[in-house]
Amino acid sequence: MPRLALIQMRVEGGQPEANLRRAQERIAAAAKAGADLVVLPEAMNLGWTHPSAREWAESAEDGPAARLLGEAARHHRVWICAGFVERKGDQVFNAALLIDSQGERRLLYRKLHELDLAREFYQTGDRLGVAETPWGPVGVMILC
Repeated sequence: MPRLALIQMRVEGGQPEANLRRAQERIAAAAKAGADLVVLPEAMNLGWTHPSAREWAESAEDGPAARLLGEAARHHRVWICAGFVERKGDQVFNAALLIDSQGERRLLYRKLHELDLAREFYQTGDRLGVAETPWGPVGVMILC
């Protein structure tokens, strides 16, 4: 069984640099404590329902936050699941990104059931997904 680290951290709306710095610190601490999989908060790069999502959401494939998370996963040899405000073309999603210990994206989930107050910020996802891990198949969801 994997050792799981659930990270509670301050997420400041519209402050991606500060949020990512905190995430890096928490990932390093969790890895040092023996975690195999580190789970970060929902929308941890920009904050949930913060207006900055419209302008600063970025690609989960090659955006700066996704690259930084991939580097942290590879450096610390941990899997990371991070809540992520993602841009795909002109659409913005409340997403979760699963990254393996080599820094490769294994799964991108876009929230299917967004609360009414968040619908002005985020499009609705259209599928569930499962990724193979060293511990067996893993699915990712973002709940209420």
